[in-house]
Amino acid sequence: MKVNIAKIKKQNGLQEEIFVKVLPKELCITKQDALIKGDIALDFRIANVGDVIFVEGTAKAVFIRVCGRCMNEYELICTGDFKEKFYPRDTEGIGEEELTFDDDLIDITYIARESLLLAEPIQSVCKEDCLGLCLSCGINKNEQSCSCEDTYIDPRLRALQQLLKK
Repeated sequence: MKVNIAKIKKQNGLQEEIFVKVLPKELCITKQDALIKGDIALDFRIANVGDVIFVEGTAKAVFIRVCGRCMNEYELICTGDFKEKFYPRDTEGIGEEELTFDDDLIDITYIARESLLLAEPIQSVCKEDCLGLCLSCGINKNEQSCSCEDTYIDPRLRALQQLLKK
């Protein structure tokens, strides 16, 4: 997503607040990256701070996740924060990893995308007290109960259990 900074570049200290909703594909987020319901809300500030353009904001979206315990789908709101400096492309002494801009456009696609994807937890549950699936029969313990034994014994330690019974 490219943002026009023509007005902001003209005077040191100028800034602009921007709120926009974009589709996941506008931030190069595919279904393989994450399942997102609806639009992504971007709320950010662009400021001219001398030799650089400073961008600070948040990216917020509703992710469709699968619970790590019960395997049900649920929605999770994630918010990623970002702060970056953009240097004019012809600036001397900046490293290759620094973000740059040409003319009157800066591209915030990468920073908004990464902040949002990194905000998504690796594993999550639908609710804190999710009971998950029964290890024996496989039913969802949040929806039904079963008469299976709750204690799980590692098969490698079953011989020790037999010793305790004697």
